[in-house]
Amino acid sequence: MKTSKLYLAILLMVTSCAKDDPKLAPLTIESFSPSTAAVRSEIQIRGTGFSATPTGNTV
Repeated sequence: MKTSKLYLAILLMVTSCAKDDPKLAPLTIESFSPSTAAVRSEIQIRGTGFSATPTGNTV
């Protein structure tokens, strides 16, 4: 009986861990400027799929 309860608990955990995360949009770069810059210069990248939070984007 204990084995079947353990098996059922494991089965419930595995099935409840299904991927419910929304799929992320593919990252696309539409443009960036300037086209050349010195090391550590700031550039602006425009596109889709980036995080709305600036710290969520690492280039």
